[in-house]
Amino acid sequence: MSNDQTISARENELRQDVDQTLAQVLWHPDLHKRVVKEELGFLSLAFKPRYGRDAAKQIIDRATERAAIRSYTVWELHRKPDIILKAWLPPGTSSTDLGLILQAEARRQSDVPVELTFEVFDVAQVVSHHLWPRPVTETDREFALESGGDLLTDGRASEEDLLRAEKLLARRLVAPIEPSPEGIKFFIWLTRTDQLTTEKGLGAYENQLLSVMASAPNIFATSIYAGSVGGRVDYLVSGRIKPIHYESIASHLQPRLAMVGDPYCATNTDTCLSTLYVPIDRVESLLEPLEAGALGVTPPINLDLDIDVILASEEGDFLEFKGSAFAPIAASDAQGVTPEEVRNRSRKVRDAITKSCAGFLNTGGGQLVIGVLESARVELGAAVTYDPSATQVGKYIVVGRDRYAEGAGELDWDAFERRLRTQIANTISPSPEPWLSVHRLIFGELELAVVSITEPDTWFWAKLGGDEDVFFARYGNTTKPLKGQALLNHIRSRPRSG
Repeated sequence: MSNDQTISARENELRQDVDQTLAQVLWHPDLHKRVVKEELGFLSLAFKPRYGRDAAKQIIDRATERAAIRSYTVWELHRKPDIILKAWLPPGTSSTDLGLILQAEARRQSDVPVELTFEVFDVAQVVSHHLWPRPVTETDREFALESGGDLLTDGRASEEDLLRAEKLLARRLVAPIEPSPEGIKFFIWLTRTDQLTTEKGLGAYENQLLSVMASAPNIFATSIYAGSVGGRVDYLVSGRIKPIHYESIASHLQPRLAMVGDPYCATNTDTCLSTLYVPIDRVESLLEPLEAGALGVTPPINLDLDIDVILASEEGDFLEFKGSAFAPIAASDAQGVTPEEVRNRSRKVRDAITKSCAGFLNTGGGQLVIGVLESARVELGAAVTYDPSATQVGKYIVVGRDRYAEGAGELDWDAFERRLRTQIANTISPSPEPWLSVHRLIFGELELAVVSITEPDTWFWAKLGGDEDVFFARYGNTTKPLKGQALLNHIRSRPRSG
């Protein structure tokens, strides 16, 4: 079968995967903030002379595209304002910026120009959220980047994807969206007439607010956001209520919310209900799908550069450092580590090499430097145990390429290179040899290996311990598995002739 036929067959399989899409997932708010530095904002939108759902969606689609916003939710309301737009704003873009773009797009409506007014609520803190019981840790962040796959890029998930993301779901890093949720969505703005000037007073206010929302009858799926408006901290609360209990908002919830902060301040409330149980539009992604020309402007490192310059570089689209190629840096005879665990760790090291090479092959090429690791990952003392010549240079520790390998004993350079090439060739298909070269660099008494990869004219799949072929792509300083629509987008955006 030719390469063209192979790619075509795989695209047909992928289309079937996409057709079987069953659900959508939301990413934890902390991951939006910590992975891609996005900030959350709410905009209330009012349209004149009249509101039309289709026209509003078109305006929002164009505006979010112009503002490079990849995650947003659009709720339609029963009265003015007409729309609540919840958007994750990229660095350098504010809610007001988005509002101005929305106004410009409204004026461009081809049929009837629309006058759009807006108010913003910039979220400073998610005080509580029914989907997210705890903040994420740095370990959670790394786990999400390593495990998210195409869910990172488009937020859509087939049944197979959700099974694959079981650990992400268990750690509450993603949450599936119910296709037919119970209850009508409501939003309530809380505006304090006086400002609480101490942290103690503000903390007491928030504790009262949490208590009210937690104990309100017939209210469920609640969330509380703190935001800064004109130097004052206000709040936005949302939740759901079944239609038969609608009066609970007016008879119980609003009066209690109005008393929060009493007697030190008064709280005004403003409530809106959605027209539907579900939003009229929702887009969710954590990372932008890889596209031609969207991989940064830093070219691959120049192997003619001094090694000190390479070690001063940051990992990114075209550069990655790995401590070893065949086995972990930690001593194999460490107390409590069984031989089986040592084998598992060694397999993970080899898989990491395969992933990195496959990611560079499926993107723009790059260099994988073996024999260097981040000092945050291992102590210098452990590195010196691995090789007495290990040296720390800035944020990296240079340990040199593997000197030994299981079943092979001590490795000179030629033996190391042969073993490395064989390992890569056995785990990536088709053969990457025409686009791969291995270079030796000297740092003091240590040897480093640099796997240099040029951008090929075909696509590559990798095997990691199992029989399933996995497609990897490089995104910034991480390598990600892609499948489904994310993979289709990637293949179509970077056409290759092979």
